[in-house]
Amino acid sequence: MYFASNVDSSGDTISWKRCGSPSNECEEVFLSEKHVCDWFGITCHENNDVKRISLPNNNLSGELPTELFALVSMEKLNLNRNNLFGTIPRQISNLHTLHTLQLNRNDFTGTIPPELGLYSSIHVLSLGNNELSGTIPKDLFTVALTSLDVGSNHFSGTIPAQLMLSSNLQTLDMEHNQLTGTIPSTLGTFFHRLHSVRLNNNQLVGSIPDGLFSQSISDGLKFVDLGFNSFTGSIPETLLEMRQLQTLHLGVNQLVGTISSHFGNLIQLEQLVLDSNALTGTIPTELGNLFALEVLHIAQNELTGNVPEELCIIPDGQASIFISADCGGDHPSIQCDCCFSCALEE
Repeated sequence: MYFASNVDSSGDTISWKRCGSPSNECEEVFLSEKHVCDWFGITCHENNDVKRISLPNNNLSGELPTELFALVSMEKLNLNRNNLFGTIPRQISNLHTLHTLQLNRNDFTGTIPPELGLYSSIHVLSLGNNELSGTIPKDLFTVALTSLDVGSNHFSGTIPAQLMLSSNLQTLDMEHNQLTGTIPSTLGTFFHRLHSVRLNNNQLVGSIPDGLFSQSISDGLKFVDLGFNSFTGSIPETLLEMRQLQTLHLGVNQLVGTISSHFGNLIQLEQLVLDSNALTGTIPTELGNLFALEVLHIAQNELTGNVPEELCIIPDGQASIFISADCGGDHPSIQCDCCFSCALEE
């Protein structure tokens, strides 16, 4: 890892040196007489066992060395944003105290080792933006898990029903995969701390379950992206009780029904994306209550009427709202005086 690290213009691996003042001279600390606990990116326990390795964005390359898995007291491994490749070794099961594993934005291939499910202590698991494939192991989901990122890979299969076991989950990212099937109908019933859900750009079907937006998470949910799937049915009314919601992406699905006037209650909403569905009816005037709104995409639907004029009134010092609607052509179905993008009615 040392020889693959960031270098300065002279070719020196300065990130593995310790530089001081006032002379600002640097001393080599890696592969020297300095203790391993003084190496760049290494934190140790009081007994000098390695506790954390944090080397994100360091141009590391190659496969994970097997020596890593002899560090049985390690609690955190962060190798995000490097050039690592190969598979995630099964020997990772040796790290019984590991609670944070971050391998995001590398080039890992293969499947997630089922041995990862042996860690009831894993809190944060970040494997997004790799080339991983196969199904998402059901044994990953424990009560200790608070953050799961497996987005932007090549995972297939369904969302494991065991996900509901992770009742302390705060962030869930499974976007940009090839997941199929439906969202488990009772999913949200078990989550009390969830604040971000990304299931967009998959092949999910069925209706969006009311239970996904239970009263128990209404105070914390801020980000929901279910876009670019094949969801059907109407927008759940329970979703409109999420008063802390800031971003809602439901675009490019097959949703029907109307845009509820209760959307006007989501006063912290900054982005509302409902484009490319089959929504009907008029645009509720209550959308004019959304003073925090920055983006509104409602084009490519079957809506009629006017965009609320309140959305076109821009207070001093505030940027205008980016609005797209079916307001193009000689006979537009939507009247809009402030839209940035007017789609032609199909």
